[in-house]
Amino acid sequence: MEFLSSIVGLIPCFYDHTSKHTVYIRDLKQKLQALRKEMAELNNLYEDVKARVQGAEQRQMMRRKEVGGWICEVEVMVTEVQEILQKGDQEIQKRYLGCCPRNCWSSYKIGKAVSEKLVAVPGQIGKGHFDVVAEMLPRPLVDELPMEETVGSELAYGRICGFLKDPQVGIMGLYGMGGVGKTTLLKKINNDFLPTSSDFDLVIWVEASKTKKIQKVIWNKLQLSRDGWENRSTKEEKAAEILRVLKTKKFVLLLDDIWERLDLLEMGVPHPDAQNKSKIVFTTRSQDVCRQMQAQESIKVECLSSEAAWTLFQKKLKHASLLESYGLREKNVVMHDVIRDMVLWLYGECGKEKNKILVYNDGFRLKEAVEILELKDVRRCIVGSEC
Repeated sequence: MEFLSSIVGLIPCFYDHTSKHTVYIRDLKQKLQALRKEMAELNNLYEDVKARVQGAEQRQMMRRKEVGGWICEVEVMVTEVQEILQKGDQEIQKRYLGCCPRNCWSSYKIGKAVSEKLVAVPGQIGKGHFDVVAEMLPRPLVDELPMEETVGSELAYGRICGFLKDPQVGIMGLYGMGGVGKTTLLKKINNDFLPTSSDFDLVIWVEASKTKKIQKVIWNKLQLSRDGWENRSTKEEKAAEILRVLKTKKFVLLLDDIWERLDLLEMGVPHPDAQNKSKIVFTTRSQDVCRQMQAQESIKVECLSSEAAWTLFQKKLKHASLLESYGLREKNVVMHDVIRDMVLWLYGECGKEKNKILVYNDGFRLKEAVEILELKDVRRCIVGSEC
C-alpha cells in the first residue's frame, strides 16, 4: 500500500513539462531568489513607514487607519513568506543531495505558493507609499491645568457648581482682592470637567489679562486652521469664523483676571442663553466689572479665615509639627531651620515690597536670626494684613 502511495505521489513529476504546473517545480530556485529580493524591498519600506508613524505618534498624532492596516498586513505577510522560503530551501536541499521526493505534490504546492507571493509582495509594496501616515489628534474637551490644593473655598465652589447647572445663569463672575484664590478656584472648575462625561462640547480657558490673545486662544481651541487665521486680516473676519463654529456648540468659556469690560461678541463669542445653554465664568478684582459684564450671578471670594489660613500654612511648611512643638514648649521661638522654612514660603507667597521679614542671603544660606516672641505672632504674620 505504501508503494502505491509513492507511485501516486510521483505522477505529477511525469506530467507534461510544457504545462504551467511543472513551472512551479522546475524554476523553484530562481523564484525563491526573486521572492527574497522583493521581501527585502518590502521590509525596507515597512521600516520607513513604521519610523514615520512612530515619529508622528511622539508628536501626539494618530496613525491613519489605512496605514495601520497596511502595517498589519505586512507583518502577516512576512511570517507567511518566511515559512514558504524555509520550505523552499528544504526542497532545494533535497535536490542537491540527489533525493527524489516521495511526494512531488508537496513540491508543486511550495512552488505555487512562491509564485503567488511573487505577485502579492510587489502589490503590497505599491500600496505602501503614503503621503500622510498620521493626523493630529482631536483636542480633548478640556485641557488640564496645574493647580494647588484649594483650602477654605468650599462654599464658593458649591455655589459655582450650582450655577453651572442652572439654565437661567449664563454669565457668572468671581470677584475679590488679589491673592484670595480666585484663579485656583477657576482652575478647579476647569479640571472638574476632566474625569466625568459632560453635556458641554468644549471648555475654553483664557488668561484674559492678555486681551490681545483671547481671540487667538479661542481660535486654536476650536482647531481652526492656521492658514485661516493668517488669511483673515481683520478682527471682524476672525470673529465671524469663530462665531460660525461656536454657534453650533455648547461651550464653557473660563476667563481669568478680567480688569475691564470685554466685548466678547466682538471677538466672536455668542451670548449664553437658554437656547445654547453655554456658560461664561470669569474672575476679576472688581465687582463693578461683574456688572459691566452683565453677570447674572456674582460671587465674592473671601479671604481665608484664620483657621483655614493656618491649615494652609501648615501644609506648606514641612516642619509644621516641629514648629507646633517649639511653640508649645518655649516662650521664645528662635529663627532656625524650622522658621527658615516659614520665611522662604512667606517670601515666595508675599514677595516683593510686601515682604518685610528681616533675612538676607549670602548666596549659601540664610544667616539672620529673628526672634518671634510667641506662636500667635507667627499666626498673625501669616493671616494678618501685614502679609
